Amino acid sequence: LSIEAVNLIKDMNMNAVRMSHYPPDAHFLDVCDSLGLFVLDELAGWQRPPYDSVIGRKLLEEMIARDVNHPSVVLWDNGNEGGWNTTYDGDFRELDIQQREVIHPWGAFGKINAAHYVDYDYLSLDHFAPRHIFIPTELLHGLYDGGHGAGLEDFWLRMWDYPLCAGGFLWAFADEAVKRTDTGQMDSDGNHAPDGILGPFHEKEGSYYAIRELWSPVHIEKRYVTPGFNGIFRIQNRFHFTALDRCSFSYRWIHLSGPAGPGSREPDPAEYGRVIAQGSPGVDPLEPGQTGWLKVPLPDGWMDAGVLEVEARDPYGRMIHRWSWPVQEAAAVTGRLISEEAEKEKDPVSVSETEQSIIMESNGVEITIGKIDGRLIRVTSDGAVIPLSGGPVFGDVDAQSETMRHFHRNGSHCVEIRYAQGNTLEWVMRRGGLVEMNLQYQPDAGSIPYTGASFRYPEEQVQAVRYLGNGPYRVWKNRMKGVNFNIWEKEYNNSITGHSGYEYPEFKGYYSNLYWARIINRDAPVFTVYSRTPDLFLRLFSPDEAPDPAHTTVQHPPGDLSFMPGIPAIGTKFKNPEQLGPQSRNYQFLGRRVDNGQLSVSLLFDFRGDPDRFPRNHEQ
Repeated sequence: LSIEAVNLIKDMNMNAVRMSHYPPDAHFLDVCDSLGLFVLDELAGWQRPPYDSVIGRKLLEEMIARDVNHPSVVLWDNGNEGGWNTTYDGDFRELDIQQREVIHPWGAFGKINAAHYVDYDYLSLDHFAPRHIFIPTELLHGLYDGGHGAGLEDFWLRMWDYPLCAGGFLWAFADEAVKRTDTGQMDSDGNHAPDGILGPFHEKEGSYYAIRELWSPVHIEKRYVTPGFNGIFRIQNRFHFTALDRCSFSYRWIHLSGPAGPGSREPDPAEYGRVIAQGSPGVDPLEPGQTGWLKVPLPDGWMDAGVLEVEARDPYGRMIHRWSWPVQEAAAVTGRLISEEAEKEKDPVSVSETEQSIIMESNGVEITIGKIDGRLIRVTSDGAVIPLSGGPVFGDVDAQSETMRHFHRNGSHCVEIRYAQGNTLEWVMRRGGLVEMNLQYQPDAGSIPYTGASFRYPEEQVQAVRYLGNGPYRVWKNRMKGVNFNIWEKEYNNSITGHSGYEYPEFKGYYSNLYWARIINRDAPVFTVYSRTPDLFLRLFSPDEAPDPAHTTVQHPPGDLSFMPGIPAIGTKFKNPEQLGPQSRNYQFLGRRVDNGQLSVSLLFDFRGDPDRFPRNHEQ
């Protein structure tokens, strides 16, 4: 178990562990020595009051006698969060032949400020201990899916740039839960113990991969792969002791299949898609702290690939991280996946009208649009109902159209709706039954927690989803790291992170960089939705809330399925999202800061059911 735990810690690119509340097993320290992990060894207890001088001194002598020769121990902790007895601060140095530094976790003492649970504004470090080495020994307290990786990017950007910051520690490693014999369920005592990055059996939650990326000792700058891409990335060596010429790097340019093809179910899949080129990139032999370049060769036809992937491993073969970049934009991929055969479909669009609705039909696909609000009322495919309805809701739930007209255009039929504030919605049925939805709108000016277009959809109907985008874990506004671009396939589950189910990745939530998604139903026909909007999020229902959520409560949009330019953030056990930095705060919308003064959601729905019904170009 000690070996498993240390390896999991190192797999997250962590290099240190803090002991707290109880002494570590001697074998755990042996493993830290062997595999290489810094240790903060603690005179373990609760909080205040501290041990009295007699008992405390006895425990201190026993701890140092047992642990003094472990090279992994780099600091001594005199108690936890006020549980320090200052009368024996000096005894640590007296008993330790190496005279390692002593800290007070939660406070400033000696050279070190070990403050706990600071908010983002504290990281301006204009507080009253600015000359101390800053090592927060508890940070971003996890609770359910909050904390840990959520908010960490903003924190780490500030901490990395501060010359007196020496690192930080997240609370805590794993959920603490027992399986009850009376209920058969895991019990973590309400919200007292589901604080982990891992589950009670070391199941990996989304923050595990976010932390791995954010704390990668190989730091790669943020880039987009565009037609002007030259294959060069700016990188930094953030190791303490290891030069990058001791590490190994690989790259792959990969073709990806379409919605009818297979998807990956696990993070870091060994193989997927069709590799068109692979090899070892050129990497500058950077010493720790140096910045240089990583160069990926551009093969013939690289712009036809679906994704570029770069992987780094340490000198012992341990994966540092795998990065990925889509090669084409969503609109281009959608255009290629809708094959010429489907585009040339001759089946005309028929239109009928009632007092309340407009009905369009082609090739067995029929959609009904309401005249009052322009929203989708009903969809059928060959007479079978696809239960998508009630959208798009993109602002006021009760919004009504100001004008509506419908007309033929180039063989398609269009329904055009105008709302207040210049918002517009267009439904287009093409020959053959493909359906476009083009929404242009302004969200409410000022501060908004999320924005997008939402629909109703019965959760009990969904069996699985296959999608092209970032995954396989969900994201939050303040936890965007730890995901990769790929085709992912996810079976439905209703896991509540840290509380029930413990099936990861979770199904319900927000997924970034959507290109297309195929909804696989239990009874209704499958359908596929394609994005033509860059940087769009897919929302698959709202994650259920766990008991006593503290500051991890999230405000979700209405409805069930959403296509969103912006998504909500999540807090920690002790902090609201707005206390965690810019990525955790609401969006600030101002029309002049976006193209045409409006946000856009442009989708193409394929309600035709059977994926083999029409020929497709399944490669991008």
